[in-house]
Amino acid sequence: MEFSGMILTILLYVEAYFIIGIIAMYAGSKKASKDVKRNRWIKLAVYFFIVHSTLVIILTKGPYFIILTSLVLLFGLLEVMHTFYRYSVKETQKKQIKRILTTYTMVTIAMIFFSLETSTQIVLYVYLIVGVFDGFSQLTGQLFGKHALAKNISPNKTIEGSIGGLIIALLSGLLLRSFPEFSTGEALSFTFVICIGSLFGDLMASYVKRLYQIKDFNKIIPGHGGFLDRFDSFIGAGALYQVILWLL
Repeated sequence: MEFSGMILTILLYVEAYFIIGIIAMYAGSKKASKDVKRNRWIKLAVYFFIVHSTLVIILTKGPYFIILTSLVLLFGLLEVMHTFYRYSVKETQKKQIKRILTTYTMVTIAMIFFSLETSTQIVLYVYLIVGVFDGFSQLTGQLFGKHALAKNISPNKTIEGSIGGLIIALLSGLLLRSFPEFSTGEALSFTFVICIGSLFGDLMASYVKRLYQIKDFNKIIPGHGGFLDRFDSFIGAGALYQVILWLL
């Protein structure tokens, strides 16, 4: 597929997903309070801007994606460090903090290699799958979620939502497989890996917040809990994808 044709196809997919998301958001928010509805729509609007801005950066070849990755990882580290110094935890939890820092360091290294060595087509594929999995996990969770996936870490994340997000992500992986020229088996396998990495990145950031009993790292991004909160899934997915490539 030619690069210009790929861009047009990607935009069509993205806008179609957002339209579906808006409809699902409307259906899932009928019984919600006015404040909850407002916060959800603000979050969706900001997410729309972030997704399109990130896509432009990825599609604009050159060092821009590497710069974006570096800034996100740096701001994420600063947010985590700020949380460590601003809030306190029990003495028994300090070992967990060391494990988190070690894990974040390894994830950061893998994500840097992902941004340096991965083709534009693969980066797009990973980013789009993460967006689909993350977004539709929330939407299907709002519509059908009853059972908590990790109650003590992320109480709003449900098993039903994650399954719904995974199903739609797998279908999307098949639709998007022509970008990186994946076979059906490769598309399904890598999409599953990307979703696992996305979930890991999300839960890792949520775990830090629950450990310190805070809701957000900061309020810089309206409707979102900071830079790390917005990109944690992508960082986790990109890092795991890179690790899998190293192991193959």
